Amino acid sequence: MPTFRVEFKPRALKDIEALDTEDRLKVMARIYLLKNNSFPEGSKKLETKNNLWRDRVGDYRIIYQVQKKVLLVLVVRVGDRKEIYKNLGKY
Repeated sequence: MPTFRVEFKPRALKDIEALDTEDRLKVMARIYLLKNNSFPEGSKKLETKNNLWRDRVGDYRIIYQVQKKVLLVLVVRVGDRKEIYKNLGKY
């Protein structure tokens, strides 16, 4: 299985920076795992037209897009499960 490159939308970086240190480390560890397995157990495809997926880390969700042709995982948003799905239509 090929290794994917991981990139972040600017908003995703802001989301990650806003987390406390412990949660930030957990989220970044999970994102790092997406390099080798873009669709880990528990990940789900969201019902959007932008081919977005979500993975969970405790109460947080990582919203990302997989671009297989260029071996890229693009992290779009990271946030609390209660708030993350609002305004996702524009991504």
